[in-house]
Amino acid sequence: MKKFLAAVISASSICLFAESADVNYSKAQMLRSENKFSEAVELLLKINNHPEQYRIYHQIAEIYLQLKDFAKAEEYAKKSIELKDDFSEAYIVLYNSQNSLQKTEDSADTLFALTQMNPKNPEFLYILGSIHYNQLNNIVMAKYCFDLLMNLSYEQSIPAQYMERIHIVLSEINYELGNYNDAIENIKSAMEYNAQNSERMLKMAGFLAGLNQLKSSAKAYEAVLNSMTPEQKKEPLAYKISAFIGTIHYINGDARASSYLKYSLGDKTSSNKLARALLYAIAGNEKGAMPLINELLTTEDAHLPAVLAGAKVSEAAGDKESAAAFYSRAGEIINQTDLYIPSAKINRKAAEFNNSAAHYRYAASSFEKAKLTANAILMIEKSNTAEFNIENYLYTGYLYSVIKNRTKFESIINSAKKLEPKNPRVYYISALSNFDVKNYQASLSDISKAIELSPEDPYIRFHAAITYEKLSKTADAAREMEEALKYDKENPGYLNFLGYIYVDSNINLDKAESMIQSAISKEPNNGAFLDSLGWLHYRKKNYSEAYKYLYRGMQNLTAAKTEDPVVYDHLGDTSLKLGKKQKAIEYWKKALSFKADPKIEEKVKNAVKN
Repeated sequence: MKKFLAAVISASSICLFAESADVNYSKAQMLRSENKFSEAVELLLKINNHPEQYRIYHQIAEIYLQLKDFAKAEEYAKKSIELKDDFSEAYIVLYNSQNSLQKTEDSADTLFALTQMNPKNPEFLYILGSIHYNQLNNIVMAKYCFDLLMNLSYEQSIPAQYMERIHIVLSEINYELGNYNDAIENIKSAMEYNAQNSERMLKMAGFLAGLNQLKSSAKAYEAVLNSMTPEQKKEPLAYKISAFIGTIHYINGDARASSYLKYSLGDKTSSNKLARALLYAIAGNEKGAMPLINELLTTEDAHLPAVLAGAKVSEAAGDKESAAAFYSRAGEIINQTDLYIPSAKINRKAAEFNNSAAHYRYAASSFEKAKLTANAILMIEKSNTAEFNIENYLYTGYLYSVIKNRTKFESIINSAKKLEPKNPRVYYISALSNFDVKNYQASLSDISKAIELSPEDPYIRFHAAITYEKLSKTADAAREMEEALKYDKENPGYLNFLGYIYVDSNINLDKAESMIQSAISKEPNNGAFLDSLGWLHYRKKNYSEAYKYLYRGMQNLTAAKTEDPVVYDHLGDTSLKLGKKQKAIEYWKKALSFKADPKIEEKVKNAVKN
């Protein structure tokens, strides 16, 4: 990519001012063509107030870059950008100089600006994503860049070596973010460019199995199996993979289990006890299945497929006592996996056999994770019938709030307040719900009661603070945050929130700076925290520093898909202080694109008028 940038620079320098009559400029160009860079730059430095002075500065910056005086190159590239902030060539020189000076964060900011000016340029996006991933450890920004590249690949051809690397990096990022299915799809795509990436898929499958992500693990193993040659499918690894996939299909109640389990019997290096036990269970052969199941459970009592097979075989044989015990154990084990639907079904069975409130709760939780809220409500109500529990009752209320049944939610909360009037959780959950529907006064009433009952709970104090802020009671918000920090001194969110309150109120700025810097040290890529630091510098009249951090905050919030009009408003205010009125108007208009704001509208009107 450095060669690409250099090529752009060389090409641009040839055509600039080809028709210029400026004597010094012409002489400088001649000297430059003769590699007499020091003499050339001396002549260019004499040119002032040129109609296109930004191009002169760009030429000077290029020469300093060739002289390896990177600090001077950076200085003059910035001067060029100051005069014309959409001049791509100057940004390229600026990036190269900052990169050479090892100013990694600054160079990333410059590249981001280039991607905004050249959104169809794959090289800029690729380098920016690589910097964030390999050097800045900012996986959210890296994912943002590589996702844009993926979208771009549908419009134009991207070199195969880039595409393979993009898919590999995205698989690692998605794995780290817990987006396991996306990670698997990324490796499958990488395998299309290079079959050896099946080794990555094999490792991914093993990692996922270790995390109890059994559904995702089976999907990864299936991709490995499908990539094997006919010869490879006759090796022990293929048989073991087939056994694993068959086992997961069995747990899912999928008819494909039999074919995979039968195929795995080809492995002559293994006793195949599990595959044989499950095949017997599928066939309804109790006498064949149970001895193998009991043998397997002797060595591993948390063996999910064996326990589930024991449950099904016992149920089919009419042995209710054994079935109840097996289902109960299976429910506890599967509840820790990503097999949400099977977990819900197995725990419902366990609950019905044992009249177990706990297993009904497990079933409800699994249905909720599967986004089947109505089923979850049915299960949690059965749990409350089996054995009343205030937490389950509150969970019921929460589930009704998810499906927007406000009447049912309020009925449950009001009953809970009567049942346990001294339980702070009841008032806290009520406060959260009222906050979500923007009933801030009711939320404040509930959260005040929760504080009265549990004054040392920092999260309750934090919620009180954000409620006060919504009601424009800044001093009260600050007071509650100060209390929260007494009980959770290192919480970065709390530190930033109180620091921002101080900054926005233009008070305690040194204390605010210490808090915000502490928050950023814990979460260096948090866009909201970076915005706070930028706004702090604005209050201290350090406008260049303010812009730098606000710009980084904006980038990170954009990448995280949590854009905030406040940041664009701050960028507008700061740009105006830096004498960039047109840029300020652009930022304010961007803020207004999220929602109307009379104060920002007035800023735009005044800037246009003046």
